[in-house]
Amino acid sequence: MDEQTGYASESVAEAAMSTPTDEPTRFLAAAVHLDDALADALVEEYLAEPKRAVPPSPGVDAVTVLREAAAVQWRRRTINLVLVATLVLTTVFSPILVLVWLIAGLTWRLCAAIVARLAQGRGGSNWFLADPRRQWWVTALMWSALTVLSASLPSLAMESMGEPILTTPDSALSTVFMLITLALVTAMLCLLIARHYLPWQVATTWYSYGRYQPDSPPREAAVTASAPYADRLHRITQDQLRRAQDSSGEVVVYRGHKPFVGAGARVRSWSSALELYASSVTTESAEEPRAAAPVPSFEPRELQEFVTADLTTLRRAPTLTPGWRFADLGVTSWALLSPADLLHNPSGRALLGRLDAGSEPELNAEDWAALSNESPEWLRYYRCFRLEGWARQLAVSGFLHVGCEERMLVLEWHGFVLAPIAPEFRRVDAPPSMLELRTLWAAAGDLALLPTSVPGRVADVIRGLWARRRTGGTWTTPDQAEQVFGAAASIRELGAGGELANLFQETDCDRYLKILEQRTLDSVHRFLMEKGIAAKGFSDMVKQINNSTVINNSNVIAGNIGGMSNSGSVGAGGSTSTN
Repeated sequence: MDEQTGYASESVAEAAMSTPTDEPTRFLAAAVHLDDALADALVEEYLAEPKRAVPPSPGVDAVTVLREAAAVQWRRRTINLVLVATLVLTTVFSPILVLVWLIAGLTWRLCAAIVARLAQGRGGSNWFLADPRRQWWVTALMWSALTVLSASLPSLAMESMGEPILTTPDSALSTVFMLITLALVTAMLCLLIARHYLPWQVATTWYSYGRYQPDSPPREAAVTASAPYADRLHRITQDQLRRAQDSSGEVVVYRGHKPFVGAGARVRSWSSALELYASSVTTESAEEPRAAAPVPSFEPRELQEFVTADLTTLRRAPTLTPGWRFADLGVTSWALLSPADLLHNPSGRALLGRLDAGSEPELNAEDWAALSNESPEWLRYYRCFRLEGWARQLAVSGFLHVGCEERMLVLEWHGFVLAPIAPEFRRVDAPPSMLELRTLWAAAGDLALLPTSVPGRVADVIRGLWARRRTGGTWTTPDQAEQVFGAAASIRELGAGGELANLFQETDCDRYLKILEQRTLDSVHRFLMEKGIAAKGFSDMVKQINNSTVINNSNVIAGNIGGMSNSGSVGAGGSTSTN
């Protein structure tokens, strides 16, 4: 029996290590249903502008997440449209009721604003009102007092004048109107219940743990809702297939101050300019130009390929890291491009033409080879080394750039960490208790304030109608071109948290980055030795890099190989730097 249990445990462990998982997709596809702001941000960034470049987002099925985000918007706007129409009908049958309803809602919002202001205080937060529940009760008491006061004064005035306070309906028509009004209010309550219940119902039914199947067909409702974006989604699908190929090149079109879109938070950067001399010459004689022997020449591409070949040998090292993570080491060529800079360079017209036509920019093999040797200012080349771990929820990337001439070698390195999905986007695995009761309570609260929310609901519906009719942004200036074509963040980055889950994820990040850096530096050293070249100060630079760390919010000790603010950190319970 024990032997059988042991075999079963081994098979489960092997399956867990060999079966690919898709947890980021599951979490984000559920999160868009539970967070309207995330759904709106994804649609605005990836679907609303059909000409915008698609940034790399490894570990996420972008089409699945975006379909669900479009479905969330469609469901919300449909409910908003029906709610507004029903409220208009209610106004027709009972205008006095809607007027009193509106005044009561505005009074509540005024009381809530006053309480929120008191909670802040002049000298800091008010300890008594720090609890949201206390704020709600204080708001309710203030609103009740104002309601009683505002209702009693007219009643007293009418009583002093001898007028009746309440009058009974004098016709059957009034009774019919009251019944219709009651039915309409009940319908609005049902709509608001659906507004709060359906997101959890869809998220838990399709994307709770153990239920999501990446190979299953998409939800029919999501496909229908995303139909206006079918061409855009097809482009994203094709781009995902291209990126799934080994050694594919990435032309990353970015906007803003963050060129490495999709890599995550920059936690490590250094650069160095090393003087080269022939290894047959001693260090003392190398300082005398006349005594220096000719230095063997090489191209940056040769060094890049040598480093890549050496790092890929780590794929055959199962004992290097827990889980044999280097077996899946990804190597990609990256070319970073800003549309604003592209307009000023005639040599980039072909790339601009593809962007303006709604296609992804591409470079052929000859272009990539030339770019790795001579990168222009507006199109920077880097060799990317990427690792994923923890069910594809954690990613570490290193970017290497090489420049050289006969007597000088320039190395530039950037390390990035893409943290797991933020806790607020993982709620699908922890649904609230008594969901039906909470849904009813939230719907009742929304119903009480419904007339005050009409402007926002109408604006939301209008935005949806306008967005689906938009054919694509136009541009006439570099800044406008950057907004139309450039990407600011990947889907995975929008969902990433600011901290790692535990100590092991911290140490794994540090381990992966140090292995990549140390092996890269060792490869550079061996490449130069094989060429018969020595680099002045190379050993000192390596010592400085090896003596630094990137975990527990510690900065990189860079000395003269870096600069100010050259690092950030992603730690358990810490903040994320996004340089």
